[in-house]
Amino acid sequence: MSKDVLVYVTRGSVVENTHRGAVAVADTYGNLVCSTGNTDRVLYLRSSGKPIQAIPVAESGATERFQLTETELAVITGSHGGERVHVEAVKGILSKIGLPMTAIKTGPVGEEAITHGCSGQHAGMLLYSQQMGWPVESYLQADHHVQRSVLKVISELSDMEEDRIKVGVDGCGVPTFGLPLSSIARIYARIADQDSLDGRRRLAVRKIVDAMRAHPEMVSPTSGAIDTDLMRYSGRKLVAKTGAAGLISIALFSKGLGVAVKCEDGNFEAVSIAAIETLRKIGALEEGELEKLRKYCDPAVLNSHGTEVGRRIPVFSEAYGALEQS
Repeated sequence: MSKDVLVYVTRGSVVENTHRGAVAVADTYGNLVCSTGNTDRVLYLRSSGKPIQAIPVAESGATERFQLTETELAVITGSHGGERVHVEAVKGILSKIGLPMTAIKTGPVGEEAITHGCSGQHAGMLLYSQQMGWPVESYLQADHHVQRSVLKVISELSDMEEDRIKVGVDGCGVPTFGLPLSSIARIYARIADQDSLDGRRRLAVRKIVDAMRAHPEMVSPTSGAIDTDLMRYSGRKLVAKTGAAGLISIALFSKGLGVAVKCEDGNFEAVSIAAIETLRKIGALEEGELEKLRKYCDPAVLNSHGTEVGRRIPVFSEAYGALEQS
């Protein structure tokens, strides 16, 4: 068995799919508490970076000046489903900062821009620009003050020099930042252990995570999203955010740890199984919470008759031993 194998999917006695990737569980000092796979490989944060991108917004005092609600702050961190509750929150932000829908540059324009899953993130960047008196038309550019501020925060939380952090372009046009999976886990550990942060940053992070935990439905589509349901069913002990191409990042407040899971083929079913199994193994979720999350980690593969025809097996679960011996 290779250490980079996260999940096997069987059909009958055959392993039909093999999902490879890596898991990193880190503390605030960057120590890996446990891991598997190549945690040094550089990955883009993608939408897992949205809570981080919200930190300079909250630090600037913009949320107080423009009287953002918790719902509006939560949608800034989200990859929402374009549902009415999400659209109204984004419109609320734009109204408070006096900008039209056309200011959002997610790719589509007008009403379509508002329903785009990243419109909350873009509204947050416009909010930050308005607060600081920066140009709003060029907020997507990597050299814009907004994006430089985000890079600085990521550098400080990861303890990586800015010039070592890769910069790419995300699907919605904003810069996305690349760093090792172990460093992503460390960033989320810093979010989890807020005592490791200075005063202003601590207050900003607390404001963001409180909004996410209070309104997990704003972070992803209101149903059928693992990050939303992890927050919904975990008793406020964590925040989670998925990123495109098979990444999920989790801050565990109860343990002061950060978890980052990446599936190489971008398969979110495999990411979900590996993430929940990791949380179970380190004692972060109780049995009742695991049961509520069962749809993301149900081991049974069913056919259209409802008959079990295979299994989804995280390689570090007890079930793996039986498969290995067969």
